[in-house]
Amino acid sequence: MKPLTKSIPTVSLKLLALLIMVLVAASVASAELASQTAPTTQPTVADIRAQEAQHTKRFELAFIEETTIGMTWPQVERAAKRGAIVLMPVGILEAHGLHLSTGTDILECTATCVLIKENLAKLGVEAVIAPPYYFGYIGGWHFGDPPSSTLLFPGTISTSAKRMSENLLDIIACLGKAGFRKFFIQNCHGGPGQQEGIYGAIKGAANVRNPLTNKSFSPALEVYWIDPISPNWDLTADLRKKYGLTLKEPFWLNWRDYIPTMFYKSAPPRDHAEEIETSAQMYFVPDLVDWEAWRRLPPGTRTFAEPPWAKIDELAAKGDLV
Repeated sequence: MKPLTKSIPTVSLKLLALLIMVLVAASVASAELASQTAPTTQPTVADIRAQEAQHTKRFELAFIEETTIGMTWPQVERAAKRGAIVLMPVGILEAHGLHLSTGTDILECTATCVLIKENLAKLGVEAVIAPPYYFGYIGGWHFGDPPSSTLLFPGTISTSAKRMSENLLDIIACLGKAGFRKFFIQNCHGGPGQQEGIYGAIKGAANVRNPLTNKSFSPALEVYWIDPISPNWDLTADLRKKYGLTLKEPFWLNWRDYIPTMFYKSAPPRDHAEEIETSAQMYFVPDLVDWEAWRRLPPGTRTFAEPPWAKIDELAAKGDLV
């Protein structure tokens, strides 16, 4: 696999930097919106909805209208022939507090890909968005692992890391058959199993065969991974340690080389269904937020490390997980 900076010479580092900066900008915008909707001076639900009305329809329909799901096969074919790259939003269906939908991760991921696509177009780089993939990994005895805390809640769905890898490779193979050659995975769910599923697809991409001919792709498919951004959790740390990865491998899009400093003005917030995820959902898909449940939430005080993850299952069982 050739390094990204050589495989797309027309945009080179500019493309890489832009992809990173768009993701950071989305996070910053979410954090800023969170501060605007702090409980101390809460605007009314009507005020917030009026402010974000212009975004609602677009991002709630993004699953269809902004991805290949909403394209005819001739449109997909023409995009591939023009050399369009493929953005692959990857997430999960997982409980997110009392106020956010189980689709929080994949909805935010798809919206982020829409923003990336728009900004790439300004650089003259065409992109299509693959059908959002939301059968990710949470864990459970069915897969030979202890269940994650969110699996305790109805609506959370998990598959195995192996099956996740296979599904992603199936999508890549079928789009490769259509003529696409460059794929960029944007993941919005944490946990070692999720990262294993993605890494399995990265490793397996070199051996993917054309489902029509059963022959290897020529030129070979290129699959890249946008290193996940989280203010307080290095999502791929365990994976890198397990496989001896350094973030210098050619498949990484490592934002840390471009944005070395933390981008939050205050201390990092909590991790799950917290200020950032909540504000992002309010911004992108406000009609899918349970606003009344949100208004009833008590102020949160826990950080990502307090209490430790060992006690998260106990908290979740009590319904005290946000």
